[in-house]
Amino acid sequence: MSRTTSAFLDTHFTNNTDWHRFVLKGVVSDLVAQQTGSLQSGSELSSNPNWNRLRVDFPNQIYIAALDLNKWPKPLHHLVHWFLPSWRKLRADIEEARTIYTPVAEARRAFVKPC
Repeated sequence: MSRTTSAFLDTHFTNNTDWHRFVLKGVVSDLVAQQTGSLQSGSELSSNPNWNRLRVDFPNQIYIAALDLNKWPKPLHHLVHWFLPSWRKLRADIEEARTIYTPVAEARRAFVKPC
């Protein structure tokens, strides 16, 4: 974990001694996502910036999509979710997560052979 933290800090906080600006909120949330991702998903996934972005954005996107869907009568939910932009984004994020995770999962399955 210290190696990934060190690499992250080297990337985002340079050794440049000149004054420069950065957005601390974004950097801290990226660092937290990478570190928690490293513990939960392993180093292969936590080093992927798209995976970390999805991990951070996905809960917010679910909340937004639920709010959008709840504006419609319940009997129409099964139809409306196909057309709402927030739900399209949610499905696109899920598909992106699958494309990132599937090769890692397959490599892990190949490494751990059943008895």
